[in-house]
This record gives sequence, structure tokens and C-alpha cells, in this order.
Amino acid sequence: MTSLLEGRLASIIGNALVKSKLPYTLIIPRTEATSERPPDLPTWETWEPEEETTEHEFLGFVDTYSDFLVGKGVVDADDVKIVLIQSEMPFRPLKSDVIKARGQTYTIIDISEDPAKATLEIRAKG
Repeated sequence: MTSLLEGRLASIIGNALVKSKLPYTLIIPRTEATSERPPDLPTWETWEPEEETTEHEFLGFVDTYSDFLVGKGVVDADDVKIVLIQSEMPFRPLKSDVIKARGQTYTIIDISEDPAKATLEIRAKG
């Protein structure tokens, strides 16, 4: 059974955020191997695959955490909150990813989802 908040409500929230013009394009680069290890290559021999980096676009925005959360030690003073709109996501980010936004690069520390599954909140370091 899915939550009452999922589905249509997530779509409504996502669409409202996009229409508000608050979000902008964020980039998550992913590097992937474009070649496989040759089957006849001895296992003791070092092999480096050819790699290609693709920059995937997401809609979202960078925000700050409240002084209350910083004061309580829930987040560090230099942590940033990045909100991604899930309906516009080509894939779900991982903790190993970085996010590029307006000339800054952020490293993902934690990922949480709102109850309606409309957005992802990313805690990151700049």
C-alpha cells in the first residue's frame, strides 16, 4: 500500500515548484566505464577501462539550514541544503555523487525524501 501523500500530490508539488521559477538547473556528473576488460587479458595484468563522464541535469535549488538546526548540532554550519524535484530527475543521486550548482561543487553527505516523494533533500558540503 502506498502513502496517501504519494502520486498525485507529489506531481502537484513538483509542478508548483517548477512553475514558481525557484528551481534552476543543477548538474550531477557520472563517470562510467565505456569498455569491458578483454576476456583474454591475464588476471594479474593491470587494466584500466575507458571512461566517459556524462553531466546529468536536475531541477532544484541550493538553500541554507536554519540557525536552529546548526545550533542543535543537527547539521554543520558549512552544510548546505539542496532540494531536487523528483519528477524532473533522470535518476536518484547517490551519496558518492557530487552536485554542481552555479559555479560551486558540493559533495553529498545525506539524502532524505519528503513524505509526498515530490522532492529530495540533499545535505552537502561545499
